[in-house]
Amino acid sequence: MTISFAVTSRELRRLKVPHHLRREPLSTPQVASESDTSLSDVANLCIKHSALTPDTTARSAPTDVLRLSHHGFDSSQGHVNHVVRGRISGLEKLNKLLNVARDEDVIFHASGTFAILLRNPFGLPFVDRIQARLRAIVRLQGFLEALHRQKLQCEKISLSRIEFRYAQDLTAEIDFVEGRPIRFTVDRENPHRRMDVFLTNLLNDRNNGFAKFCLILPITLPLLRIFDVLERNTPPPSQPTSQSPPPPFVHPRNVDWYRLKYSNPPCSFDFRLRRSRDAIRWHLEDSTPNPGGNGPGAAAASRRPDQAQLPNAPQRDPNLVAALKKLFRSQGTDWIGLRTGIAAGVDGVEDAVTKLDEIVRSFANMNPVATMPDNAAVVESQPKGTGKKQSANGKVANQREIVVLD
Repeated sequence: MTISFAVTSRELRRLKVPHHLRREPLSTPQVASESDTSLSDVANLCIKHSALTPDTTARSAPTDVLRLSHHGFDSSQGHVNHVVRGRISGLEKLNKLLNVARDEDVIFHASGTFAILLRNPFGLPFVDRIQARLRAIVRLQGFLEALHRQKLQCEKISLSRIEFRYAQDLTAEIDFVEGRPIRFTVDRENPHRRMDVFLTNLLNDRNNGFAKFCLILPITLPLLRIFDVLERNTPPPSQPTSQSPPPPFVHPRNVDWYRLKYSNPPCSFDFRLRRSRDAIRWHLEDSTPNPGGNGPGAAAASRRPDQAQLPNAPQRDPNLVAALKKLFRSQGTDWIGLRTGIAAGVDGVEDAVTKLDEIVRSFANMNPVATMPDNAAVVESQPKGTGKKQSANGKVANQREIVVLD
């Protein structure tokens, strides 16, 4: 114990961290071996918390004393066991979430206190490991606060991983090992699999990235669910299965921007998330290249000269144009037409997309199958001025700011 404290004290002096040795009653529950439970007091090395981790102190507002105590020697491994006890303001409010914490080296208490078990080779300094664990606790606290605000249920918690449920049948896993990018994992059937690159980029955004991540998941889920239905080519009730046209393709542009593209009939629609006053709504807009046309896509095309001047853009079916105009002037549950598109709430976007899909596929030409011109696909795949970069797995990651989360 004397040697371990001497090594630690030398390291703290090098870092200019105030500390002193004190004997105190063993009254606080902590991680300890059974042989220590009979002790009436214990020698603690009291360390000034704010000086040890100044980068986290302002945010977490910890009580300013950490207590380091010795808890035995493991001769089989050559390790000395130490326990670091402390308190961080705000942890007590997360007690219900921390009840599912499963980290054998850390214990959280309802009062906001914690105890960290450190196994260290005899005679070697380990102050850097204490600092890393304290930063991990503060980081975990920030993640849990974001989950708590969105009323998301935690399934598993450790200092480097969180698994939480954000829908009745959907969970997500976040890995946040210090020194590495945060990783996002969902199963292959999860609707959010198609935007994992964008969500990972959002998670690693230092400007409240995790809070934005927790907010965007439930907002995007209804739209992504209906996209899955469309891609499975489920025919609308008005159309026999045998005459079902090819399914549309979904092109994610960012977490708040998607393009739905049909090859038969050739047309495309953009879905963008926007904030209108205090409401968050999906805005659907016809983005089909339509040079010189007067249909629903003409307004969008006029704002994108690169698409409006495509020489091989197909002529729109006048009946399809008329049907889209009628849709864009109608309304339904939690969605309303805007003459040039649709504004839909989170709960109404599935119904709006379903109605759009029924109209588009009812105008499919089954013999032969129409296709979108090659030059249109090239232009649409790289919209200008979006600051995109190509990811390792071939998906396009957009770095522009998310409008809805300002």
